[in-house]
Amino acid sequence: MTLALTFALVAAINATAMQASTDFDFVDGWSIQKRTDGCFISAGYDPGGDQHQDFAVFLDTIGQGSVMIYDSTWTFDTGDRSDLSLEIDRLDDDAAWDDLLGTVVDDSDGGRVVLINFDQEATESILSQLSGAEAIELFAGGQSIANLGIEENTAGFSRLSDCLKEVG
Repeated sequence: MTLALTFALVAAINATAMQASTDFDFVDGWSIQKRTDGCFISAGYDPGGDQHQDFAVFLDTIGQGSVMIYDSTWTFDTGDRSDLSLEIDRLDDDAAWDDLLGTVVDDSDGGRVVLINFDQEATESILSQLSGAEAIELFAGGQSIANLGIEENTAGFSRLSDCLKEVG
């Protein structure tokens, strides 16, 4: 799955106009992309075999955000889910987000994308927790379905803030 497709999925699910994204920066393995309505930060992972994972965060200009996790091996049902949770592992203080509402969509290459939207208040909080985090783990129905090492992201999230300032 390409990051451009990932961005298109997030845009479609958020019901925002489809827009091309442009490169803003690439820092420590994190790609920052800019659109007229917000910015993305994303990274891809290859845990082994045919498995590929992507992690992305989209922030719009009014402060709302989305977290997206893709896995090429997921085959569970698509649609809305209310049994999602995230655990964010930090050196100083771990964070947990339970009972999250999300949407699971099919990827044309196989696999699934899990998209979780956050309102403005929650977005501020989750961003501060993600920046500097070591890992993020996604649970569905209480079962771990992804555990991504997201270390070395502080500079990337700082550039994401710079991107949002530029967009406006």
